Amino acid sequence: MLPHVIPGAESNSATRDPSPKCYLDARIQVREDLHNRIDGATRLIWIHGLLAGVGKSAIMQTTIETTCATLFFSSSSDPPRNDSKKVPTTLAYNLAVANDGYYRYIKAVLSTDPFFREKSPAEWFHRLFIAPFINNLVEET
Repeated sequence: MLPHVIPGAESNSATRDPSPKCYLDARIQVREDLHNRIDGATRLIWIHGLLAGVGKSAIMQTTIETTCATLFFSSSSDPPRNDSKKVPTTLAYNLAVANDGYYRYIKAVLSTDPFFREKSPAEWFHRLFIAPFINNLVEET
């Protein structure tokens, strides 16, 4: 999977050190809403905004440090982190590193379908995220 993964897009990447974080009293309502969505089993959250520097990355960095398994930070100023074709595999890679059950699932998918990487990004997303969790194909660890 490594040729299809974007290094530096994960929350603990050296390329993001020091990472932006919220001040203790900043964006409390937004952070509480994110925690509620995560605790309520929301599996995908997409944060976007029109302007750079409004705090999207700081909010997500602060949230990820206490709640999530993986996060993807894109960057318009870093072209390799803007490759949309590598987003699903980057997220899958990071989840596989964090979760043994998901790692075994991904290993099985890649070993049973050698041409999996040639499928469309929509198919990747379906087989990497929707199918395993909707159909309970990932063993808990």
